[in-house]
Amino acid sequence: MAAWRDATAAAAERALDGFAEGYGYPPDANSFAGPAPAEEIDELASIGGAAVPPDLLAFYRVVGEVCLPDIGNGYFLGRPGWVVRGVVDQEPLRVAGNYDADVVAFGTDGGGTMYALAAGTGSPVYRLPPADLREAVYRSDDSDFRVVAFDLAGFLTRLRQAVERFAHDGAISDL
Repeated sequence: MAAWRDATAAAAERALDGFAEGYGYPPDANSFAGPAPAEEIDELASIGGAAVPPDLLAFYRVVGEVCLPDIGNGYFLGRPGWVVRGVVDQEPLRVAGNYDADVVAFGTDGGGTMYALAAGTGSPVYRLPPADLREAVYRSDDSDFRVVAFDLAGFLTRLRQAVERFAHDGAISDL
């Protein structure tokens, strides 16, 4: 996780070199927070129950939050407290339809699309575009719903690649 954080942060820094000149406004605060506080991780583990995958908790022990508002259309991996609020507020807790799984939303693109991880270690990451959410269930038969990675590590690799591509040529990748 630390190597991922360092490589992705370096790519984000490269992407912001000359940002103001290219876009006509200064970049916002793009950041990678250090480890999340243990009490936030413990709260997430206890409130989320079995739906919180151990690999997400391991991520938070190294990276507490990622804010990349100026990379592509923006990418945000929320702090454990943000995830807890989503669980409490009944934001997607389950996907049903083509895929059926308990999920925990841990990120967003800032435009309404959420990234949710299915329960269990090594479980897939789903892209949940803005849609009708009923009783905390997201319909996975929505045409824009998709599996973006086979697991959290795969999602983080794709995010790093999106940042690197944006740094290289300004291309916006769709996770």
